[in-house]
Amino acid sequence: MIMRTSYRILTLFLLPLHLLSQELELDLPSDGFETGMDLAPLVKEETLTPQHPGPGLTKKIECFHHRDTVYDLYLPSAYAEQPEEKFPLLLVQNPSGRPKIQTYQSWAEERGVILVGLYKVSNGMKQHDKPRHWGAFLKDLEAKNVRVQKGLVMTVGMSGGSADGERFTRHFPDHTCGVIIMGVTLVPKGDQRKHIAAGLIIGGKDPFQGVAGREKLWNTIQKDGIAVRPVFDIGRRHDTAPLSETLMLLDWMLDLGRLQSPQLSEETRADTRKRMLERIPQLIREETGAERKERMEHFLTLPPLTGTEEHLALQEAWLQNLVRESNAIQDAVDAGLHLLDELARAERTQVLPADQMHGLVQKHGRDLPDGLLTSWKALRDIEHMEWEAHLDKTALAEVDRAYETFQQQDPFPALQERAAAARTRLKRFL
Repeated sequence: MIMRTSYRILTLFLLPLHLLSQELELDLPSDGFETGMDLAPLVKEETLTPQHPGPGLTKKIECFHHRDTVYDLYLPSAYAEQPEEKFPLLLVQNPSGRPKIQTYQSWAEERGVILVGLYKVSNGMKQHDKPRHWGAFLKDLEAKNVRVQKGLVMTVGMSGGSADGERFTRHFPDHTCGVIIMGVTLVPKGDQRKHIAAGLIIGGKDPFQGVAGREKLWNTIQKDGIAVRPVFDIGRRHDTAPLSETLMLLDWMLDLGRLQSPQLSEETRADTRKRMLERIPQLIREETGAERKERMEHFLTLPPLTGTEEHLALQEAWLQNLVRESNAIQDAVDAGLHLLDELARAERTQVLPADQMHGLVQKHGRDLPDGLLTSWKALRDIEHMEWEAHLDKTALAEVDRAYETFQQQDPFPALQERAAAARTRLKRFL
């Protein structure tokens, strides 16, 4: 009797631990022994089997197989409306280890993208500890049958969060199609990751994006043939980019992923390409406006579409639109500067190839007011000096003197004002 009672107490103690430590099997051995105990109060239902998360935003989910990994999850409305489909995913990371996925929630709802904000992975975590958290949340989504499209995972973050996004691509290249590079100079490289597009956000005064780092990054991109769409701001410090810039790059990476991700079938990629090419003639026929211009540039920067008749027609339409914009400006100097600025921006952001941009500048330069092209190029040369000076105060002082001389001697007031604005910008760093 005493032995039977001891066995009964021991069994009652061990049973919940046994249940919690395994992918639970509730059919207990039929040994004629009944505990007479209701398990429900002792074992939460969600610990029995990985449960699929509910719609919308779910905060601080603990991974079923790795309780130390915690993440926020957002499922867009389309997820419930299309129960047979798999969806892209955006991984949000923050150098503090506290992600803010609500920033991207409206965009994710519009584009039908799953959001994951990963906690704990931060600047303070040892690098060798991070991969297990990345693997844990991916395993957790799989265990809970969350329908993620492998090959359409993107990452976003600022500074250390961006660096961790790039590191994520090293461990999970087959999952990833794009990474936002912001506040760092890391970039996916190597044969395994050439399909991963880089949305590049560069600040001219960011201490973590020095001249050598930027040059190495750009050389890597060119050498490895990585698809890149850059955004430049000569005065930006170590700051998060405006959301509009980041969303533009996310849209670009998502569509590019659909066109070239190796994890998607050839038939799926071909169908996406066909639908995008069919969209271009419609876009060309649309009314002019800022949104149309943005969409044109979006398609012009998707490498798998280049060389097609549709792409060439879109380039021509973009140029015609630019000429119309310039001609609509009454002041001849302002009109010429708008044309030159837009052509230069198109070259920097990969909308137009550099050789084509320079040819167009020479072609249209003949119609500009006398001396405007020379003055515009001279100011651009000083801006290049400023980029190269980065945060070197001695070099920046020399740049400031160059702007001052230009401001005093250039015949065009509009360009004089630009030089004055540049000097104001430099005061913070001298």
